[in-house]
Amino acid sequence: MERNTVILFLLLLFLPLGVHARAEGPDGDKPALEFQETEYSFGTVPRDSVLVHTFRFRNVADTTVRILSAASTCPCVKVEVLENEIGAGDEGSITVTFNGSNKFPGRFQQLVRVYTDASPEPIFLELFGTLQKNE
Repeated sequence: MERNTVILFLLLLFLPLGVHARAEGPDGDKPALEFQETEYSFGTVPRDSVLVHTFRFRNVADTTVRILSAASTCPCVKVEVLENEIGAGDEGSITVTFNGSNKFPGRFQQLVRVYTDASPEPIFLELFGTLQKNE
């Protein structure tokens, strides 16, 4: 019984990870956007750093996909989408800037939610790292 509970817990824990990398296409079974990565670690950096990372993706759907919004809930994160409409087979990118000024030292994690017209579920992009104490 305990073993089954542990297995069920692990399945529920890791099952959503597959959703992070793609938004489903109009047919519901084929992904529309495939990201090269959905997580990025800056490692250990000085506390007052301004950090930039670009997430790259490709539209693998048969139709154009529109990025409706891409944002974080923290004002320390700025999100830039250069092209909101990505044609079938085309590539795109989302650039995320994290400003560590006025943040407490230690580990940080920030999520960016990307909404497209291909799926009601967001794609999650994650930034994390550790801010050093100022000396």
